[in-house]
Amino acid sequence: MRSQQEPNLLTVGRLARSEAHVVGWLNAWGNPVSVTVISGWTAGRLTEARDCGMMPAMTASQILVIGRTEVERLLPMERCIELMAETLAALSRGEAVNPLRAIVRLPKGPNMLGLMPAALSTPPAFGAKLISVFPENRAAGLESHQGFVALFEAEHGHPVALVDASAVTAIRTAAVSAVATRALANPDAGDLALLGSGTQARTHLTAMLAVLRPQPPGEP
Repeated sequence: MRSQQEPNLLTVGRLARSEAHVVGWLNAWGNPVSVTVISGWTAGRLTEARDCGMMPAMTASQILVIGRTEVERLLPMERCIELMAETLAALSRGEAVNPLRAIVRLPKGPNMLGLMPAALSTPPAFGAKLISVFPENRAAGLESHQGFVALFEAEHGHPVALVDASAVTAIRTAAVSAVATRALANPDAGDLALLGSGTQARTHLTAMLAVLRPQPPGEP
């Protein structure tokens, strides 16, 4: 649906909680930009967001916004492991650019802001993850890592998607660990130890079980 009043990001976000598909018009960079918020059943009809490329066919003036639930649905761990294996191979061939992250320490407390840009030749795309790290959020029941991934198309540099970074971080980090484990672990390895707890422990368990078959406790 289209809002009757001129919407802003807050309007779009509020409507997205009650509507499956919201199109708002924003005055961004001096031009109207169509923002499509994917929610609920709409995400399931995107054919895994163009085969897990995370975006449908978009015009130059549209930005796709994908929330956490949709990232988890569209990017299952097994699929992400294979994508990370392909991406790491591309990086080793010089077909990707992955500079060191930039970290800004905020004035008070342990909080930080991280910027992680990258570019890929095939499929041609570039973007950056912008994420806040607030370790004390756990005491309030909130994620310590929050932010978004901004994705651009490589022909003209148009922004095409904003993706929830908490879900991407949780899945991708564990998927890269699984790629390394699959390549380096003894094929007969039967013991698995996870040090720590929280989001990364949970996703790493899922990732490890996708590439290993650990023995249940007590079995030889």
